[in-house]
Amino acid sequence: MIALIQSLRRSPSPEHALILEHLPHVRRLVRRHGQHLSLEDRQEILSAAMIGLIESASRFDSIEKNHFWPYAKNRVQGAILDELRQKDPLTRTQRRQVRLVEKSVATHLSENGETPQLDTLCSLTGMTESMVLKTQRIRAAGHTIHFSRLENDEDGSLLDFIADESVPLPEEACLHHEERLLVSGWVELLPDRERRVIEGIYYLQMSPRALADEMSLTEGRISQIHHHGLQLLRQRARTIQSAA
Repeated sequence: MIALIQSLRRSPSPEHALILEHLPHVRRLVRRHGQHLSLEDRQEILSAAMIGLIESASRFDSIEKNHFWPYAKNRVQGAILDELRQKDPLTRTQRRQVRLVEKSVATHLSENGETPQLDTLCSLTGMTESMVLKTQRIRAAGHTIHFSRLENDEDGSLLDFIADESVPLPEEACLHHEERLLVSGWVELLPDRERRVIEGIYYLQMSPRALADEMSLTEGRISQIHHHGLQLLRQRARTIQSAA
């Protein structure tokens, strides 16, 4: 970039003068759009913006110099946005959902002085619990950390503070725990054979053959009891969901 500017200054022309004069405008746009990016990414965005500025100067044919920036701004800003889209790991739908959740959290925090609970966030966004949790995970995954920043300091390596994506979010873990407790209660209410088979397969990790030997039944019969037990559990879930 420095070499390009020096080259423009060494060979003055009306086109080059336009570029050099409006370079501060370009830098302001880059700072505005890239304030949360790394230095490397901002340099790439600046390069894309400069290309937009140079193309605008080469195509500008008005003698009124004051008309240049309104003409060039759209092309420069478009080049910046195109570069940002290429760097964004999220789709437009995912980005829209992330912004909705962030805005809802910020609004609730401003009005109530506290971060909204999961059910409140669902009401504010119109999204289901699973969608909100997925959006929060996507948002966390969308933040890029550059390896140049992973150096040791007084508090240890930054790697020590990076979340393990294999570990569920606290809200998600609580939700799964509550669901497991609820299902466990339903299993306790099943008929004896269905309960023994469901508990054996899902809680004790027993094979159908081991259950068949223990209960003096055939594997085919174990499969029938297993299927019937699952039907009873689904029926109870539908009944509770309808009541809610």
